[in-house]
Amino acid sequence: MTRHVAGRRIAALVGGLAIALGTAGCFGSTSGGSTDNPDAEVTITFWHGWSAPSEVKAIDATITAFEAANPNIHVKSVSAITDDKINQALRAGGPNAPDVVSSFTTDNVGQFCSSHAFVDLEPFLDKAGIDPATTFTAPQLEYTQFEGNQCALPLLADAYGLYYNKKAFEEAGISGPPKTLSELEADAVKLTKRSGDGFSRLGFMPDYHFYESTITHFAAQWSPTYFASDGSSNVAADPGIKAAIEWQRGLVDKLGGYAALEKFRTTLGDEWGAKNAFQTGQVAMTIDGEWRAGMIKDAAPDLDFGVAPFPVPDDLADQ
Repeated sequence: MTRHVAGRRIAALVGGLAIALGTAGCFGSTSGGSTDNPDAEVTITFWHGWSAPSEVKAIDATITAFEAANPNIHVKSVSAITDDKINQALRAGGPNAPDVVSSFTTDNVGQFCSSHAFVDLEPFLDKAGIDPATTFTAPQLEYTQFEGNQCALPLLADAYGLYYNKKAFEEAGISGPPKTLSELEADAVKLTKRSGDGFSRLGFMPDYHFYESTITHFAAQWSPTYFASDGSSNVAADPGIKAAIEWQRGLVDKLGGYAALEKFRTTLGDEWGAKNAFQTGQVAMTIDGEWRAGMIKDAAPDLDFGVAPFPVPDDLADQ
């Protein structure tokens, strides 16, 4: 899609559900564009965040297919790259910066669109004969652009839910997954097994440092409004975000406090590895994406688990 020009590199971002292309030099600089020779021999460096063997294999297979269709373009792939490293590389620029990058968040789309760290993709789309409006859904295009600058494109969309250990539920006498957050709290306490001053199993880990247990995922259950009509931040004033933080803090306290949870968290395996705490039975319930089912099949095929919608605030139970 893009080419080297005079030693300068063109980079790309996948923002959570999106992918983007842009310059990897200093902000505001540009090099190359849609008028470059598409048949020139070139090697590009692609950074992405996937690290699980099955996912890396799928990415590599896609790259192989791309290279077969575009034999003049050679792709050097680097896996397990975090958003922090991507941000640092794009700021620093230089010969070691990536040409194409993949990110798991859309939080940085506005930043890099407005600074021109990523190029506007419209000329590339026009040249390729791709109509974004008929290719992607309107919401996907909205969160991969900033003030009309389509500097990113959608790559994937995730579905989150509650994964629960059926054997642990049966042992605790719980008939089914919780539907409300108060039920989740009660089940989390009931499923927790203590060992000395720590845990041998935790019912649910609300610590923001743990895997997918983030404020953005939790707060979504209250349908918050992040921005006011004038574009200013509404985070401090939104009652849903306040309720989400209060709920999370309350569950932290009910499960033994932050220090105890954080100490236990540091003993747990990597989210993307075989030692994932839900897969090993160290955490009985977790919020996670659709990818977890495949990872369980690969790393913990004997785990008896179920998936349900993530619980909602009690006053929204009818939804």
